[in-house]
Amino acid sequence: MKKFIYFLFGKPYTKSKLFSISYWITVGFYFFVVTVSVVQTVIYGGWISLLFLAIIFPVLFRIVYKVNYNILKGLKGMNKQAILILGLVFGLFTVGMFAIALLFGDNVSIGSSKSVINGEVKLSIGSLKGYHDVESFDVTKNRTVSIPYIASVGEGSFYMYVRGFQKYCMGRRNH
Repeated sequence: MKKFIYFLFGKPYTKSKLFSISYWITVGFYFFVVTVSVVQTVIYGGWISLLFLAIIFPVLFRIVYKVNYNILKGLKGMNKQAILILGLVFGLFTVGMFAIALLFGDNVSIGSSKSVINGEVKLSIGSLKGYHDVESFDVTKNRTVSIPYIASVGEGSFYMYVRGFQKYCMGRRNH
């Protein structure tokens, strides 16, 4: 088993307890996730995503582990303040990229869950930012617009804005 793990993930850096512990925690996490994914794949299908996970995760781990090992070797001569500043810059960069993705993303859903009970889909969204294009809608003779959309709010508020229909309705009325 150890040879198989070393084949997938490479050998751990044993001179550092932090690297050894993180290596074995990651290996354990990998086998847990693969086991859960196998069960999910047997129930719902999707073997390609399981193969992708099983192959790509160890490859990415090897790359990240090797980069961290090389950084550790290079940081041995640096003082602790420089290491702290480097860590803060990296942390702020990561948080900044996440914030930019949320602020400037077109459609963002936070805290969402979907369940299907007796063929009926129930969707719960904690926070939603974005828009939804409706491809088909009906305009009746008395200029009533029917949009195929159903929504309900359990708590809080829901605002729906409709844009671009006036121009369509005006053109439709002239025909």
